[in-house]
Amino acid sequence: MNQTEKIELKKARDFGAIINDTFAFLRQNVALLFKAILIITGPIIPIQGILLGLHSADTVSMNLNSEMGGAFAGIFTLRYLLIIMFGILSYTFITLIAYELVVLYPEKNVGAITFDDLWKAIRRDFWMIVFTSVGSFFVLFFSIILLIIPGIYFAVVVTMVPIIRIQERNSFFEALRRSMRLMKGNWWFTFGLVFLLSIIMGAAGWIFGLPNFILTFTAVFHKADMTGSFYRVLFIIAGVIYQFSSFLSVIILVGIALQYYSLVEKKEGAGLLRKIEDIGRKNEG
Repeated sequence: MNQTEKIELKKARDFGAIINDTFAFLRQNVALLFKAILIITGPIIPIQGILLGLHSADTVSMNLNSEMGGAFAGIFTLRYLLIIMFGILSYTFITLIAYELVVLYPEKNVGAITFDDLWKAIRRDFWMIVFTSVGSFFVLFFSIILLIIPGIYFAVVVTMVPIIRIQERNSFFEALRRSMRLMKGNWWFTFGLVFLLSIIMGAAGWIFGLPNFILTFTAVFHKADMTGSFYRVLFIIAGVIYQFSSFLSVIILVGIALQYYSLVEKKEGAGLLRKIEDIGRKNEG
């Protein structure tokens, strides 16, 4: 596909077409995506990295000292809670960046969407997506408590809820029911798509986690003294580097958005109807 050729989002796609168009979309919009993620989540990344680095250093230190009970207790600390909170905040912003860009994309020519356009949409929908994340968590929590199978089913269903809410402007439970209807007969297809995109994201992101892995292995192998600042600084640097892997979440998010449009087209033919209406208007003109 030509770099400047506009991608038709609202059309039926098979597995290969979704993967190809996901990366075509990312290539066309990589500059804006990188700029938006860097500006919006940039201040969060160093904080996450510092917290994660200190947590990793303390965990290694406890394990080296055979304080298994202490290492386990170390999970439930204020620092670890902050890591989770900042991680959720970062992922919320990346979700908004990806989906708002997808929704804005058909309205303008390739490369014409600005950061201001994106930021305006993100500010508008921020709390909606926060509450969507909270709602999705409780849906998964209660479905897992009931039985493991419903938990797996809803884990796939809720992936499509944010893009449905942003595109169709409906409530959380309406979007959840909408996702269930769209995935009826297409759940395994969607599961396979998310699974494959997760593998691609993991393969692309391993390099960001490599410094932390090497550092942890070296510290444990040499029984390093973790009380000094040397290793703690190295763990902080490795933690900051690792946080950049969150940028790759856009791969899965764009793929899910294209699957949503594909399912809508297959079940409702919205894109085809729009084209027919456009032809009718041109003939009338």
